[in-house]
Amino acid sequence: MADYDGLALFWGDLHCHVREWRRDRGSDGSLASSSPWTLDEVYAFGRDDSRLDFAAVTDHDVHLDPDEWADTMDAARRHTDPGQFVAFLGYEWSHAEGNASIDYGHRNVIYRVPEGPLLSCGDEPTCTAPGLWQALRRHVAVNDVVVIPHHPARAASRIWWNLDHWDPDLERLVEIYSLWGSSEKPGEPFEIHYLEQHSPTGRGEAEGHFVQDALARGYRFGIVAGSESHDGRPGNPLFHGPHRCGIDVCYRGGIQGTWAPALDRDPLFDAFRARCCYGTTGVKTALQFSLNDARMGQELAATDRRDLRVHVAGTDTIDTLDIVRNNADVHTAHPYTRTHTLEWCDDRQAADRDCYYVRVTQRDGNMAWSSPIWVG
Repeated sequence: MADYDGLALFWGDLHCHVREWRRDRGSDGSLASSSPWTLDEVYAFGRDDSRLDFAAVTDHDVHLDPDEWADTMDAARRHTDPGQFVAFLGYEWSHAEGNASIDYGHRNVIYRVPEGPLLSCGDEPTCTAPGLWQALRRHVAVNDVVVIPHHPARAASRIWWNLDHWDPDLERLVEIYSLWGSSEKPGEPFEIHYLEQHSPTGRGEAEGHFVQDALARGYRFGIVAGSESHDGRPGNPLFHGPHRCGIDVCYRGGIQGTWAPALDRDPLFDAFRARCCYGTTGVKTALQFSLNDARMGQELAATDRRDLRVHVAGTDTIDTLDIVRNNADVHTAHPYTRTHTLEWCDDRQAADRDCYYVRVTQRDGNMAWSSPIWVG
């Protein structure tokens, strides 16, 4: 597709943990105790086993001490080899008992360069989302950081995304899927069930906190997916993944596809900021989506003529290809092939502000979601 000329598709995982407590080999159970242990091993697993092009170790802010944060910066520098693999610096801003952080949800903070502050939710100035954003602006240029809300609709322990607090300049991406399930909209096929006994409603999903709820508010953000690995296996977790669920329901971890001109730190990060990326349920389904002369993540001026084009190369037969406008499925195709190009003109009455994205479902059940394109 011409809109993607000069770009290549790169795969990554920006949501990976060594374990719950990095310094405690047994903190996530017996399987995690035999998983990659050092930062070097974690990045090697992502690069060599999961065949990723980029990754970030995003351990919990409240579980990192200054030495571990320094090690995280050093590892991101050490494991970046332009053209081969990029290690991004990041951490998970989570919540601390007894302060206001519980009311905002969890976010991954990803820096462009392998150096930046650890701004913890356990500290009073940065225990709220607005406090975090204000501190980030003091320390880092806005274009050099991206903040990614994740498991937006997970209800357990009230760690859903608080949609009353969103920063359009910093929160350029949202994680639609991880091993907890899908936060696109309520229900199947990847309904969130994990630890629903710890939910204030008794359900694993938090009503009103889905990605579609945020889009309905007019929020504009790109869509990605991550593994949420807690066993040092970016792109392919086992613990907290499909093999170690116990009575709870987890799924395969997700990964992120990104269209960028080169495999290097700046081109990739610019693509994150431009929202030129998408999420999958862990498979490398190639997806291109354009509307008129715009590609995913971009915004167009209002126009009545809307020519949409989608190209998908699946890892299995493509069962369903949905075009979603303003959270409603407005066009559906059933290609029943592994590769498909769809061209469709939306001639319905245009609204003042329209949001389009693509959902792909394969025969094997794996899915992909594009970042939106906005018109008006």
